[in-house]
Amino acid sequence: QKEVAPPSNDPKSAKNASADALHPVVILDTSLGEIKVVLDKERAPQTVDNFLAYVASGFYDQTIFHQVFKGYVVV
Repeated sequence: QKEVAPPSNDPKSAKNASADALHPVVILDTSLGEIKVVLDKERAPQTVDNFLAYVASGFYDQTIFHQVFKGYVVV
C-alpha cells in the first residue's frame, strides 16, 4: 500500500481519485490490480490519522483479502 501525493483532481470521485489535505488517497496494490481508497479526514480525523500511521508502518503489507463482493466491499 502506498499513499498518493496530492494532485489537483476532484477528491470525491473514486474513479479519478486524487488526494488533498482532508481527503488523502491510499492505493492498495493487489494481484488483481489497484484499489483506490479515498479517506475523509474532515469527518473522521483520528481514524484517518490512525489508518495512515498503520499504512506508513507497513502493517498492511502482504495482507490477504478473504472475501470480495464485486463493486461493494472487500473483507
